[in-house]
Amino acid sequence: MIDLLSEDLKHSEKYFGCSIDVWRDDRRRCYLAELYAPVRNRMLMQQRQAFSDIQSAVAYMKKQIDKYYSQGWYKGCIIDVWFELRLGCYLAELYVPVQSEMVLQESLPFPDTQSALAYMRAQIDKLSF
Repeated sequence: MIDLLSEDLKHSEKYFGCSIDVWRDDRRRCYLAELYAPVRNRMLMQQRQAFSDIQSAVAYMKKQIDKYYSQGWYKGCIIDVWFELRLGCYLAELYVPVQSEMVLQESLPFPDTQSALAYMRAQIDKLSF
């Protein structure tokens, strides 16, 4: 069990809908970086890894996000795309505004993030608000 205290948090930032938190672990003499990605309207930790410095941790986690996760707003809707290891493909979810909340409209597998985003944007373009 790793005990991380709020005062140990050294860096936190949002990047394409994901969160990167970097903690100082004095016992192990390193920085621990955690990557949180949105999965079904919740932020779940996807990866935790040790680094020698904050800049390396943030750069690596941003590459992971670019490679495996993406979230975008398009015309008031949310498109979530992430790589699902169990299925070996990208899953995309489209959330649309219904009254005061975002509701899942569609969820499909894709071979890559570009085709997922293109398809979901086309679906949004077909909707009338």
